[in-house]
Amino acid sequence: MKALRADLLKPPSRFIDCSALVVVTVFALVIRFHGITVPAIWLDEAFSILLARYEPWDIWSVTARDVHPPLYYLVLHYWITMFGDGVLAVRSLSAIADVGTILLSIRLMSLVASRRATWIAALLLALLPISVRYSQEVRMYSLLGFWLMGATVALMYWVKEREKVRFQVTYVLLMTAAFYTHYLAALCVLVHWFYWWWGRSGVSQTALLVRAWLLVNVAIVILFVPWLPNFIEHWTVKPGWIPPVTEQAVLSLVWQLIAMGAWRAQSIFLRVVPLGIVITCAVGVIWKDSSQHRYSGLLVGYFLSLLSFLV
Repeated sequence: MKALRADLLKPPSRFIDCSALVVVTVFALVIRFHGITVPAIWLDEAFSILLARYEPWDIWSVTARDVHPPLYYLVLHYWITMFGDGVLAVRSLSAIADVGTILLSIRLMSLVASRRATWIAALLLALLPISVRYSQEVRMYSLLGFWLMGATVALMYWVKEREKVRFQVTYVLLMTAAFYTHYLAALCVLVHWFYWWWGRSGVSQTALLVRAWLLVNVAIVILFVPWLPNFIEHWTVKPGWIPPVTEQAVLSLVWQLIAMGAWRAQSIFLRVVPLGIVITCAVGVIWKDSSQHRYSGLLVGYFLSLLSFLV
């Protein structure tokens, strides 16, 4: 009887987890590559392809006059060199990066949540419409998500094994890559800083040592220094085609994420209530988390930062 009870209490086999991983990966690939060549290349995608055809040193100088950093165009340049510049080839970079983000999210959830929550999150992310949409565009957003998710996973490993320098180095490299891909990587940095403070295990003890945390962030800034003058110029000179952030747009964040369409025709009720529900749930989850490292603050903050970025 005791032997039977012990068998029932054994954790699920590694075979089941590996099978689930294969199913989710194949599922995500099928969804992202289905119809990937159907939409015509639009203006921003054409600009990405055109810019990626330059030599690497020219890409750096040309993007200095653009509104985005150069890393995505550099990666796309070598991607085109290997696979060509057909519609399937150029869009597959984003699709592969997005599937990589899903795999990294599985690793992240396995570190901070239960097994059931891990696979539910993986399935939902594989089905997330806006994730699928950006994975089929020749733009930098899916690659940015890959860097940020990887940096967040590295941060969790660092929290669990503070003495391992390789996790700190990995975090620095991935976060630097994210900044060289899109400036809104700063939203994720704010989330990590919030978690660094909120994820403390005691009243005055933070998730990571102050000195180590500051050194890592200084290293990121130093690696970004070569691009810093261009960043300052991009930040001060805002293109006229980027609409200003309005109160109505902020109130409609959740609606836009769900409907993926215009919000102006919707009532104020449909715009405000979903956002209020999300914020209320987020605050409640964070406030009630009394675990040692308070992972809920990281997960909620990461979700809210992606919500702001994607919309």
